[in-house]
Amino acid sequence: MITPKLAGGLRPAARAAGRRQVLWVLAAAFAVCSVLDLAAEAFGWDASADVFRTFALPLLIGCLVAARPPINRTIRLLVGGLLFSWLGDTVGEIGFIVKIGLFLVAQWFFIGAFWPYRARSLLRKPIALAGYAVLLVVLVAVLIRPAGELAVPVMAYGASLVAMAILASGLNRWGTVGGLCFVVSDTLLGMDRFYVLAMPDLMDFLIMLSYLVAEVLLVVAAVTAVRNRYDHRQLPDSRPS
Repeated sequence: MITPKLAGGLRPAARAAGRRQVLWVLAAAFAVCSVLDLAAEAFGWDASADVFRTFALPLLIGCLVAARPPINRTIRLLVGGLLFSWLGDTVGEIGFIVKIGLFLVAQWFFIGAFWPYRARSLLRKPIALAGYAVLLVVLVAVLIRPAGELAVPVMAYGASLVAMAILASGLNRWGTVGGLCFVVSDTLLGMDRFYVLAMPDLMDFLIMLSYLVAEVLLVVAAVTAVRNRYDHRQLPDSRPS
C-alpha cells in the first residue's frame, strides 16, 4: 500500500515525465516539419515549403516552453527574437525590405538576450573579434554594390547580425556555432537575392538548413546557459563562516 507521503512524491515525478513527453513530441514534430521543409526547398516545391516553414519556428518555440528553463530576461527576449524570425519567414514574403526589417528586429532581440553574457564572449578576445570584423567587411563588400538603394538597410542588418553572433559566443560553444550559422544563412540569402546564381533550389535548401540549425543551436545554447547560471546561484554558500 502506498502511503500518502509517497503518493504525493510520485505526482511531481509524473508531471515531470509528462513534460518530458510533451517536449519530445514537439521536438519530433519540429524535426519532421524541418525535414519536409528542406525537401520542399531542394525540389522547388515552393507552396509546400511555405507551409512547413510556417510551422517550424512555432514548434521550436513550443520546445523552448516545454523545456521549462528558468524564465528571465534572456529567455523572454529569445522568444521575441524567434517570433520576429517567424514573422520574417512568413510576413516577410511580402517584400525583401519587409523581411530585412523583421529579421533586423529579431537580431536586436537576440542581442538583448545574449548581452548579459558579454563578459564571456569574444568581445574579450581581440584576435577572434578581429576575425568577426573581417567577416563583416567581407559580407558588406559582397552585398553592398548589388544592393543598390537597399545598401543602408543591408549594412545595418549585417552589423546587427555579426554583433549577435559575437554575443552568442558568450553563452557556450553551441551559441558560437549557432551565431555563425545565422551569418552563413543570411549571407546566402543576400547572395540569392542580389545575384543570379545557378541551382536556385540548392541555394534555398542551404539557406534554410543553416537557418534552422542556427535557431536550434541558439535555443539550446540559451537554455543551457540560463540553467547553468540559475543552478550556480542556487548552490549553497560554501565559504567558511
